[in-house]
Amino acid sequence: LDYRPNLVRADSMDGSLSMTTYLSNNITICGNTMSWNLVEAGKSGQISRRKHTSNFNADLAGERQVLGIIEHIDTEFVSELHALLEMELNKAQRIQVMDIIVPLEGKEGRGLTLAETRRAQLMSMDTDPMVSQWVGTGFGELQRYNTWDHHLATVKGTGRWERNISRALTGKRGEADRNVVQAIQMVTV
Repeated sequence: LDYRPNLVRADSMDGSLSMTTYLSNNITICGNTMSWNLVEAGKSGQISRRKHTSNFNADLAGERQVLGIIEHIDTEFVSELHALLEMELNKAQRIQVMDIIVPLEGKEGRGLTLAETRRAQLMSMDTDPMVSQWVGTGFGELQRYNTWDHHLATVKGTGRWERNISRALTGKRGEADRNVVQAIQMVTV
């Protein structure tokens, strides 16, 4: 699993936008990470924004204080990643996770059909290259739901790309991932 910690600085040429600097971890699985990383950096407080004016001077020491040290991010991410990779889930536990995320209980008619279709699509993700190499691990389950949401979930009123970016910017993507991790933790205790 390849990833790299990134220090990203974005600025506008005409000074109309504030200069934004943030730290992130970029897993090289798909191209949906920049917006997600920006939202996550904002939530963790590891983001710096400064208005770019004519008297602007780069204050790297100030940014370093706000952003922390990149090695800290790397260590924290590696720890979380390894915990998910080392967490083994058998098929029964994977079904239990699915029962939490996509329950069938109490559904009937169209709702039941939609839930059964989603569950079938999720199970078919075992052969997807973005999931298959980690099937049976906590990370594999996280990848299953994340990949399904990005590529197979029904999109209404907009295009898939716009919906994915919107979910990343509003934090809904990160919230969905956290819900999957919580479900995994519930069935592996």
